Amino acid sequence: MPSIDDLLEDLLRHEGGFTADPKDRAHYGRRQPPSRPWDCTCTNMGITQATLSGYFGRQATVEEVRSLSTALAREIYERQYLTGPRIDTLPALLVPVLFDTCVHSGARRAVKLLQEVLNLAGFGPVSTDGAIGPKTREAATRAADQMGAWLVNAYVEQRRQFLKDLIEADPTQARFEKGWMTRIAGFELPVEEGSDARQTV
Repeated sequence: MPSIDDLLEDLLRHEGGFTADPKDRAHYGRRQPPSRPWDCTCTNMGITQATLSGYFGRQATVEEVRSLSTALAREIYERQYLTGPRIDTLPALLVPVLFDTCVHSGARRAVKLLQEVLNLAGFGPVSTDGAIGPKTREAATRAADQMGAWLVNAYVEQRRQFLKDLIEADPTQARFEKGWMTRIAGFELPVEEGSDARQTV
């Protein structure tokens, strides 16, 4: 499995520094709906104000987000987006794209996309509950062994369609489409000519 440092280095190329874009869906403002426990108006290195607040167990300030250190970002990423949702227990070739999806769209969505791909490719049935359990892990291992790069590319396509559907439902997000599509295309893997594996999704 790639190291957390390798994953983080690649991730930060996409996430960049401090932003406070009110049109970013991640920046929902004050804790609305009321079920959200923290205000969220900004992001740094991909860590939202809400995520940092959850880590602290109190409301993080905008200045604390702005001054977020790489070391703390690394700790949060590892805990909340790699080991916490058990992405690190999946086959190594899946870890980079699942880790990135966890950060970009949330851990539950990242895992649900994988479960959808596994079912569509005939490695299920697995529950699309967004949690990595023994059945999902076993199906992912079989799929990785048999499909190799095809599995990653099928996941990328499923993620691409999810984002397109999101934009269709909320056209204000179209301004991010080019960046999103470029980001996820970077995870596609070359497939050897004559490979017996077939992309079934």
